Amino acid sequence: MDNNEARLRARVREEFPRLNRVIISRIVHQHFQRARVGSNGANRDFIGSLVAAYIRHQLTNYDNLFRLGFDKASARRMVQTEVSHQLAAWR
Repeated sequence: MDNNEARLRARVREEFPRLNRVIISRIVHQHFQRARVGSNGANRDFIGSLVAAYIRHQLTNYDNLFRLGFDKASARRMVQTEVSHQLAAWR
């Protein structure tokens, strides 16, 4: 694991102390697999958006809604309550 991954993993753990370490590893791995930038000095909003994306794609029916023809904004609105509740549970 490189230093950036370790730092991001630590930041996610700080923001979401109830989040399982295996899930933290998945979130960080997915982030770096997609070669996204912006993880150095990651702020709270950035960390929250990473975790919310994980919840949306892995723990809700968001992807199904998208495949059924709902546009991105509508699908996000439909799962937002579920995403918000899970974010709160992991904080």
